[in-house]
Amino acid sequence: MKYFKIFILYLLCSTNINAQCYEKLGEAQDTTSIYHAIGQDGLLYEISPSSVPMNPIVLYPNVTDWQRIFTGTIGLYHLALKTDSTLWEFDNGTNLNQIGTSKWKDISFMWGANCGIKSDGTLWRWGAGINTMEQIGVENDWKDIEVLTYWFNNWSSVRIAGIKNDGSLWVYNYANPTPQWIQYGVGMQWDFIDMTMGSGENALYAINTTGDLHKWINFSNSSVIVGVGPWKEISCTANLYYKTALKVDGSVYFWSAFNQLPTQLQSNILVDEINLGSDFGPMALKSGSLYFYENDYFNNTFTAPTIIGNPCCVNIDISLTLSGCVPYSWNNQILDSTGIYVASLTNVNGCDSLVTLNFNANTTPEEPIITFQNDSTLNVGLQQNCTYQWVVCPSSTPIANATSNSYTVVNDGEYAVIVSNSCGYDTSNCMTVSLAQTEDLGTNMLRIYPNPTSHDLNIEYAGEINKIELLDLNGKLIFSDNQSLSLYELPNSILDGVYLLSVYTADKIICEKLIIRH
Repeated sequence: MKYFKIFILYLLCSTNINAQCYEKLGEAQDTTSIYHAIGQDGLLYEISPSSVPMNPIVLYPNVTDWQRIFTGTIGLYHLALKTDSTLWEFDNGTNLNQIGTSKWKDISFMWGANCGIKSDGTLWRWGAGINTMEQIGVENDWKDIEVLTYWFNNWSSVRIAGIKNDGSLWVYNYANPTPQWIQYGVGMQWDFIDMTMGSGENALYAINTTGDLHKWINFSNSSVIVGVGPWKEISCTANLYYKTALKVDGSVYFWSAFNQLPTQLQSNILVDEINLGSDFGPMALKSGSLYFYENDYFNNTFTAPTIIGNPCCVNIDISLTLSGCVPYSWNNQILDSTGIYVASLTNVNGCDSLVTLNFNANTTPEEPIITFQNDSTLNVGLQQNCTYQWVVCPSSTPIANATSNSYTVVNDGEYAVIVSNSCGYDTSNCMTVSLAQTEDLGTNMLRIYPNPTSHDLNIEYAGEINKIELLDLNGKLIFSDNQSLSLYELPNSILDGVYLLSVYTADKIICEKLIIRH
């Protein structure tokens, strides 16, 4: 009787991204009524929260190498870095112009005042009356920059906040008669900065390397900690009543200039990025899809996020390597043989995944057949990746240390063997062994010669022989003869080797080892 078990071994997968998947949000530099995002197809998309429906529009459809987008005030201009680190100015899709030939790593601007960090770490400014780029200081260790200004095209109202490579935080105020860099948050290292003004608040925000969010009201010398981190990023564009921030776990919080206690938005929704550039509400990026939190003015909060456009479809092409015991059920199919099988799966968003299965079929052991290796040794053929356990019949009591494919009997009785593998097991029929009778027959009553032989075989026996059988050591029948003779002629086709000769008498079976040698 056969018994089955299941064994599975997996896997390898790759993903293909369909259209309407997004890689990165644009970074709002000022109060605006539009948003930008870079698609995973490399294209630049513009989204207007006031449009119904709020469908993304492709700008510059032939340009697919955007890296970062810096969104300015609508009707003015926006800046962008491409994947080759070059700097570009663009509008609503009509004009696209490169600014110089330098390589850049960060940009910030507001109301005509522009700042940027070049790839060599130097800090530069232009615009608002400065027609050519002008280096700020001589340092070359800047890594992050933010600009805040209180008037259009007027550097005397500009503040610059920056983080250096060592994590130190600095602010430069052009409104001072003798402007100079002042360090903030001394003794701590900083990762993220933003600034805001108007709507009841004038402040510097920064997140340190431990995830604490600090706020310097009116750019004072001491800070207060906002909420409980760890925080990942903050978005608090100038002149907006609300501020938003994202924690490391993806949860989104908001607060106002008059209520400093952050409140979580939709605790069951975690996102990858957040950006607030408009009183309409913040935009978020989650698993390649764009979401929008609409401002609920009457309840002083934001609505649950709604998806913008179509959801991101991530098609997962999976290749599985699986070993299983047949019959095996997979994707409503019954697999009974080794082969390659393919299935197409569709998720709730309509994204298709193609699964290719390389299936290796495993089976339960073949039925074991016991043969005599000699007068007292029982044997079964070897099977790959199988184990053996000899037992006493009829109780199937295991015999200690009898775990090979052969067993030497020490007592008269009935014996069987259980052959097992990862898929199950099978048990042989019971074999009766009488040691005393076999020895007596083998020594005194039966004579076989010559042994080894090539063709002729003489058998001397006191009684009548009913039949002889010649089997190989795996139990396969090689030759049989139902005549009672004293001389038997074996076929010349029998190969050289060791065989088991069974002599059937009226009441017994006598087994002897026979060697064929040509």
